[in-house]
Amino acid sequence: MIQELYHISGILLYFSCLCISSCAFLYFFRKRGNYRSNFFLAIFFIAFGMALIRNGLILSGQIEPDNQLTSALWNIIWFGPLFFYYIKLIIYPHYLLRGSDLKHFVLPIAQTLTHIVISIQALMNPEQENTYFKYLYSIEGIIFLLTFFPYIILSFRYIKYATVSEPSQPLWREKKLLWLKRITKVLYVLAFINSTYVITNFLSKFIYADELSSLPSYFLFSEFSFSLIAIWIAYQAIKLVLGKAYIYKENRTGNQTFTDLLHKEKIFLDADLNISLFTKKKTEQKALHTLVLKERANHLRNLRKHGKYGTHELKSLIYRSGYPNHWIYKKK
Repeated sequence: MIQELYHISGILLYFSCLCISSCAFLYFFRKRGNYRSNFFLAIFFIAFGMALIRNGLILSGQIEPDNQLTSALWNIIWFGPLFFYYIKLIIYPHYLLRGSDLKHFVLPIAQTLTHIVISIQALMNPEQENTYFKYLYSIEGIIFLLTFFPYIILSFRYIKYATVSEPSQPLWREKKLLWLKRITKVLYVLAFINSTYVITNFLSKFIYADELSSLPSYFLFSEFSFSLIAIWIAYQAIKLVLGKAYIYKENRTGNQTFTDLLHKEKIFLDADLNISLFTKKKTEQKALHTLVLKERANHLRNLRKHGKYGTHELKSLIYRSGYPNHWIYKKK
C-alpha cells in the first residue's frame, strides 16, 4: 500500500512539475503583462519545478534523500523574493529595479552556489561523503521558513496598501487586487501546512537524532502539501493568461462599450488587458488593440507634460501608461 502511495505521490509531483514548467515557458514568452513581473514568476516556476523533480526522483526510488548529485535542484530560498517581486511589479509596474533590491537575493544566490559546489564535488568524487550535507537541508528549511512567510506577508501588505491608498479606483483594478489578495492568502495557508513538516522534522532530527521523514506517511504528507503550492500558483497563472482572473465590467453594466471602458475605466492602463475577451474576430481585435495603443500613447504624453512626473524616468512613465515593456514604445 505504501509503495502504491509513493508511486501516486511521484506522479503528482511530476504532474505539478509539468504544470509549472508549462507556466514558466508561457510567462517567459508572454506578450501581455509587465514583462519583469512575468520574468520573476517564470523564474519562480523554474526553481519550484527543479525542487519537484528532485522530490519526485526520491519518491520514485531513483535516488536517496541525501543524494548530493541532485543538490543543485534544491533552491527553495528563491521562492520568497521571486514571489514578492512578482506581486510588487504587477501592482506597481512603474517601479524601477535598483541596486538596493539585490539584498533580497543574497541568500538565494548563496544557496544556489553552495548546492552547485556540492553537486560538482559529488560528481568528481562519488565516494567522498560530505559530513555536513545531512544537516544542510534542515538548516535551509528553517531559513526558508524565516524568509518565505515574511515575503508573503510583505506581499499582502503591498496589496492591502494599494487597495486603501486608491479609494476611487477603476473596477478592473479593484478586482485585480482582490484576485492577488486571494492568491496570497491561500498561498500562506498552504505554506503553513507544509511548514509543519519542516519544523517537526527539524526538531526530530536535532532533538531525537532521527528524521520523521523516515516515516512513509509523514513524508508523503509533506510532498502532497508541497506540490499543492505549485499547483495553486500555476492554476492562478493560467487564469491570468486566459483572462479569467478578474473582470473589467459588472454584468449589470453589460451595455458598456469598449470605448466606454477605455475612457471611463481606463482599462488600457492594465498591462494584462486581454483584447480577445471583448471579441473573437481577429480584425476587430486588431482594431481594438490599435485603440488601446493610442490611449496609452496619449496617456504617456500627458504624464510627461504633468509637473508631478517631471523627475520620473521615461521608462517608469511608459510602464505607468500600461505598456507591457519599455522597448515596444517608440517615440514619434
